[in-house]
Amino acid sequence: MNKIDLIALNIFGDFLPSEIETLMESSFNPSSPFVRNLFKDKKLNHKLENYFKKFDVKLLNKELKRIEKSDIEILTFWDEEYPPLLREIPSPPIVLYCRGKIETLVNNPMIAVVGTRKPTAYGKRIAKDLTTELVKEGFIIVSGVAAGIDTIAHSTAVENLGKTIGVLGCGINVVYPSYNSRIYDSIVKSGCLISEYPLDTAPLKYNFPRRNRIIAGLSLGTLVIEASEKSGSLITARLALEYNRNVFAVPGNINSVMSLGTNKLIKFGAKLTMCVEDIKEEFPYLNFNKKEVKRDHEGELSKDEQVLIEKIKEGKNEFDVLLSSTNWSFSKLSELLTQLEIKGFIFKEGGRFIAGI
Repeated sequence: MNKIDLIALNIFGDFLPSEIETLMESSFNPSSPFVRNLFKDKKLNHKLENYFKKFDVKLLNKELKRIEKSDIEILTFWDEEYPPLLREIPSPPIVLYCRGKIETLVNNPMIAVVGTRKPTAYGKRIAKDLTTELVKEGFIIVSGVAAGIDTIAHSTAVENLGKTIGVLGCGINVVYPSYNSRIYDSIVKSGCLISEYPLDTAPLKYNFPRRNRIIAGLSLGTLVIEASEKSGSLITARLALEYNRNVFAVPGNINSVMSLGTNKLIKFGAKLTMCVEDIKEEFPYLNFNKKEVKRDHEGELSKDEQVLIEKIKEGKNEFDVLLSSTNWSFSKLSELLTQLEIKGFIFKEGGRFIAGI
């Protein structure tokens, strides 16, 4: 069974990887005429019957042509690049439509950052602060590209030169909310957008709880910033627990509607989270720190910035010494040092510059 067959099964069916493997072991052909009661498993036979009712070769070919002409890559459950933690959940997607850097999906520690679409000023600040620290510690930020906390998490990760994964509840070519096109573009440049839904799939209400299982499945843990009692982010937290993943929740004002959900999560066992250390200590085996994050971004330094860091490493770490050894102007050196400090590659200690990488 090839990738085209799997795309067809994803578009017109609703199969688990284990069911696909049963089909692979048989003489089943996704585009052949329907054979009633082909298998002993009645549930699988019923799914096949529904699949052939929906199967449309013209629609399939249209989808394939559009994928071919786009920057979309297709990952299947059986590809090496498929996210390993996502394989472990009970109902992993058999196909992922991807835009961006698919290598982001493997061998990287991921944390989901989710919450209400209508955060308070407190929630916005906490989301920005915690996401910034998580990025500095080397975590990939996973969220759902929705309004509110999701958007803050993605944009903060990008602003801090981090990587982020956006999981969509619609087709990967559908921008939702419509004003989020810039966020889509920035995610693609720094990480990856993914969706299990075929192209043009509308952001229907029932798609989002299903989407949440991917957010939880990709991640080592889920951090809920603010959530009302009926927030969709609580679904993500519940799924994370079902998948035996960590759940973190930020405490809030007991009189705030937007903290009722998070406070209840804490009451029933989620880890009360006030700083990034509360998250880090649950993953001591990762040993990720700021130094490793900075190495990941060395390629984003200008040539002058790289030269400057090398000189600081050599011990030329005082301003006057750097000025004479580079032959740069006072203003140029000052600007470069400031930029490197902002990016976190160097820091100042007792009048000397220290390279943090």
